[in-house]
Amino acid sequence: VALGPAPAEPPLAAAVAGSTAPPPPPISAQPGAGIDVVAIAADAKHLQSLKAVNMMAESDGEDPHRTVARRLLRRLLSRLRSCLHPWRDSERIWLLRMREELCDSDSGWITQFAMQTRWTSIDAIGEVNSVAMLVERAISAARLPAQLSARDAVHILCILGRNAEAAEGILRERLLVLVASKLARTLAMLPEKEVACILELLLDAAHSFGREVARSIVRILIEMATSDGPGSLALRGELFWALEARAKALAPTRAAAASAAIALAAPSCGGDGGSVCTAAA
Repeated sequence: VALGPAPAEPPLAAAVAGSTAPPPPPISAQPGAGIDVVAIAADAKHLQSLKAVNMMAESDGEDPHRTVARRLLRRLLSRLRSCLHPWRDSERIWLLRMREELCDSDSGWITQFAMQTRWTSIDAIGEVNSVAMLVERAISAARLPAQLSARDAVHILCILGRNAEAAEGILRERLLVLVASKLARTLAMLPEKEVACILELLLDAAHSFGREVARSIVRILIEMATSDGPGSLALRGELFWALEARAKALAPTRAAAASAAIALAAPSCGGDGGSVCTAAA
């Protein structure tokens, strides 16, 4: 078995990589040593029972089998961090046990935990409450690695929007609205052109959460569309026609959407945006 170069250090490993000791020699380079797959598997199982920091940190004079097990677990973590398929039960148990450590090291893990949440399973209560707790911690975090990026926040907002009915049955309605509102505030940190590309997803999420969150999201979108940003004009046009289409499709909310569309088009009146005002009227 040829051992390739070590994979790139994940954020958690980089945080604990303070040792200056040279890497241990490959197992095949040690006199009389062979590759003991059973020993590597036993070391990997032992390492999985440790805290994430201890699992990642290599020590001087460490047995090469354990070093190989650490590197294999790092690769597994990197794959589980970005995979699209559901985690296996053994992987889920392992990751949930150290979810706070992982999310404190890299807030992008929160998005993965939200995406992997089984909203209708018997374990949904614990998993949904865990995601809500992780989101609140990340939003109020002072350290950069643990802070939730705007893109991750929007992703989580859309995930919660798609599962709003199940989430509301587990979380208190007020807590769900609070979490969604906090996530929505990060929209202003994204470029206007990027928001225009995910506009329909955001409006779908707003509709799923109810009136309070919908007003918050639409208000932020209107502020961005009427700002002096480089992509505000593109967002303004996309938002106007998206609201117009929804007003026609949802008759009960036509008046509210039309009012928002008129308010959106108002800054363009009197200039070259007369056609927009005519369409809004």
